[in-house]
Amino acid sequence: MRRVAPLLLLSLSACYTYAPVQPASVANGASVRARVSATAAERIAPLIGVSDARLLMGRFAGTDAGGFLVEVPTTTQVGPAGSLQSLAQRISIPRSDLLEIETRTLNRGRTAAVVGAAAVIAGATAVNVLRGERGSDRPPGGSSTDTRIPVVRWRF
Repeated sequence: MRRVAPLLLLSLSACYTYAPVQPASVANGASVRARVSATAAERIAPLIGVSDARLLMGRFAGTDAGGFLVEVPTTTQVGPAGSLQSLAQRISIPRSDLLEIETRTLNRGRTAAVVGAAAVIAGATAVNVLRGERGSDRPPGGSSTDTRIPVVRWRF
Protein backbone atom coordinates (compact mmCIF):
# COMPACT_ATOMS: atom_id res chain seq x y z
CA MET A 1 0.00 0.00 0.00
CA ARG A 2 2.87 2.36 0.78
CA ARG A 3 4.26 1.89 -2.72
CA VAL A 4 0.91 2.42 -4.40
CA ALA A 5 0.00 5.68 -2.65
CA PRO A 6 2.60 7.90 -4.40
CA LEU A 7 1.67 6.41 -7.76
CA LEU A 8 -2.00 7.06 -7.08
CA LEU A 9 -1.31 10.67 -6.12
CA LEU A 10 0.80 11.15 -9.23
CA SER A 11 -1.91 9.74 -11.44
CA LEU A 12 -4.53 12.06 -9.93
CA SER A 13 -2.73 14.99 -11.51
CA ALA A 14 -3.08 13.30 -14.89
CA CYS A 15 -6.89 13.47 -15.00
CA TYR A 16 -6.75 16.71 -16.97
CA THR A 17 -4.93 17.45 -20.19
CA TYR A 18 -4.32 20.66 -22.08
CA ALA A 19 -5.25 20.82 -25.75
CA PRO A 20 -4.38 23.71 -28.10
CA VAL A 21 -7.39 25.65 -29.40
CA GLN A 22 -8.08 28.64 -31.56
CA PRO A 23 -8.25 31.80 -29.42
CA ALA A 24 -11.67 32.71 -30.84
CA SER A 25 -13.23 29.44 -29.63
CA VAL A 26 -12.31 29.80 -25.93
CA ALA A 27 -15.33 30.30 -23.66
CA ASN A 28 -15.29 32.89 -20.87
CA GLY A 29 -14.29 31.35 -17.54
CA ALA A 30 -12.52 28.37 -19.13
CA SER A 31 -9.32 27.16 -17.50
CA VAL A 32 -6.49 28.04 -19.90
CA ARG A 33 -2.75 27.88 -20.26
CA ALA A 34 -1.25 30.65 -22.41
CA ARG A 35 2.27 30.75 -23.82
CA VAL A 36 3.49 34.27 -24.46
CA SER A 37 6.52 35.80 -26.14
CA ALA A 38 9.65 36.75 -24.20
CA THR A 39 8.90 40.49 -24.41
CA ALA A 40 5.40 39.99 -23.06
CA ALA A 41 6.77 37.76 -20.29
CA GLU A 42 9.18 40.52 -19.19
CA ARG A 43 6.29 42.97 -19.03
CA ILE A 44 3.97 40.57 -17.16
CA ALA A 45 6.45 39.09 -14.66
CA PRO A 46 6.53 42.08 -12.25
CA LEU A 47 2.72 42.33 -12.33
CA ILE A 48 2.17 38.83 -11.00
CA GLY A 49 5.38 38.49 -8.97
CA VAL A 50 7.13 35.65 -10.80
CA SER A 51 10.52 35.48 -12.44
CA ASP A 52 9.44 33.66 -15.61
CA ALA A 53 5.99 34.44 -17.01
CA ARG A 54 6.24 32.71 -20.38
CA LEU A 55 3.55 30.23 -19.34
CA LEU A 56 0.45 31.69 -17.71
CA MET A 57 -2.17 29.47 -16.13
CA GLY A 58 -5.54 30.86 -15.15
CA ARG A 59 -9.07 31.58 -16.37
CA PHE A 60 -9.99 33.16 -19.67
CA ALA A 61 -11.70 36.46 -18.90
CA GLY A 62 -12.64 37.56 -22.44
CA THR A 63 -11.15 39.85 -25.02
CA ASP A 64 -10.56 43.57 -25.16
CA ALA A 65 -9.28 45.95 -27.81
CA GLY A 66 -5.67 45.03 -27.02
CA GLY A 67 -6.01 41.26 -27.01
CA PHE A 68 -6.93 38.51 -24.59
CA LEU A 69 -7.62 38.82 -20.87
CA VAL A 70 -6.37 36.03 -18.64
CA GLU A 71 -7.10 36.02 -14.90
CA VAL A 72 -3.97 34.67 -13.20
CA PRO A 73 -3.87 33.69 -9.49
CA THR A 74 -1.24 35.53 -7.44
CA THR A 75 -0.29 35.71 -3.77
CA THR A 76 0.39 38.92 -1.91
CA GLN A 77 1.89 39.56 1.50
CA VAL A 78 -0.60 41.49 3.62
CA GLY A 79 -0.01 43.38 6.83
CA PRO A 80 2.97 43.56 9.17
CA ALA A 81 2.55 39.90 10.20
CA GLY A 82 3.29 38.83 6.66
CA SER A 83 0.21 36.69 6.06
CA LEU A 84 -0.34 35.64 2.46
CA GLN A 85 -3.55 36.38 0.61
CA SER A 86 -4.56 34.77 -2.68
CA LEU A 87 -5.69 37.24 -5.30
CA ALA A 88 -6.32 37.20 -9.04
CA GLN A 89 -4.70 39.57 -11.51
CA ARG A 90 -6.17 40.19 -14.97
CA ILE A 91 -3.46 40.27 -17.58
CA SER A 92 -4.03 41.67 -21.06
CA ILE A 93 -2.04 39.76 -23.67
CA PRO A 94 -1.73 41.43 -27.10
CA ARG A 95 -2.63 39.13 -29.99
CA SER A 96 0.87 39.47 -31.42
CA ASP A 97 2.44 38.26 -28.13
CA LEU A 98 0.17 35.24 -27.70
CA LEU A 99 2.05 32.21 -29.05
CA GLU A 100 -0.39 29.47 -28.02
CA ILE A 101 -3.50 29.08 -25.91
CA GLU A 102 -4.65 25.73 -24.52
CA THR A 103 -7.78 24.73 -22.62
CA ARG A 104 -7.94 22.22 -19.83
CA THR A 105 -10.16 19.24 -20.55
CA LEU A 106 -11.04 16.17 -18.55
CA ASN A 107 -9.30 12.99 -19.76
CA ARG A 108 -12.00 10.38 -19.24
CA GLY A 109 -9.72 7.37 -19.71
CA ARG A 110 -7.20 8.43 -17.10
CA THR A 111 -9.94 9.48 -14.70
CA ALA A 112 -11.68 6.10 -15.05
CA ALA A 113 -8.38 4.30 -14.45
CA VAL A 114 -7.68 6.32 -11.30
CA VAL A 115 -11.20 5.83 -9.93
CA GLY A 116 -11.04 2.10 -10.70
CA ALA A 117 -7.66 1.71 -9.01
CA ALA A 118 -8.88 3.61 -5.96
CA ALA A 119 -11.99 1.41 -5.78
CA VAL A 120 -9.90 -1.79 -5.96
CA ILE A 121 -7.53 -0.57 -3.25
CA ALA A 122 -10.40 0.54 -1.01
CA GLY A 123 -12.20 -2.76 -1.55
CA ALA A 124 -9.10 -4.83 -0.76
CA THR A 125 -8.46 -2.77 2.37
CA ALA A 126 -12.08 -3.18 3.50
CA VAL A 127 -11.96 -6.96 2.96
CA ASN A 128 -8.72 -7.25 4.98
CA VAL A 129 -10.17 -5.17 7.81
CA LEU A 130 -13.41 -7.14 7.91
CA ARG A 131 -11.56 -10.49 7.91
CA GLY A 132 -9.52 -9.35 10.88
CA GLU A 133 -6.18 -10.24 9.34
CA ARG A 134 -3.05 -9.21 11.10
CA GLY A 135 -1.47 -5.99 10.06
CA SER A 136 2.20 -5.21 9.79
CA ASP A 137 2.65 -4.92 13.57
CA ARG A 138 5.50 -6.97 14.96
CA PRO A 139 4.92 -9.23 17.94
CA PRO A 140 6.72 -8.27 21.12
CA GLY A 141 10.37 -9.26 21.02
CA GLY A 142 12.36 -11.20 23.56
CA SER A 143 15.62 -10.17 25.12
CA SER A 144 18.19 -8.08 23.34
CA THR A 145 20.19 -11.18 22.37
CA ASP A 146 17.28 -12.49 20.30
CA THR A 147 17.52 -9.56 17.89
CA ARG A 148 21.21 -9.97 17.11
CA ILE A 149 22.20 -10.92 13.60
CA PRO A 150 25.17 -13.29 13.42
CA VAL A 151 27.95 -11.96 11.23
CA VAL A 152 30.09 -15.10 11.22
CA ARG A 153 28.80 -18.59 11.83
CA TRP A 154 31.09 -21.52 12.67
CA ARG A 155 29.94 -25.02 11.88
CA PHE A 156 31.81 -28.27 12.56
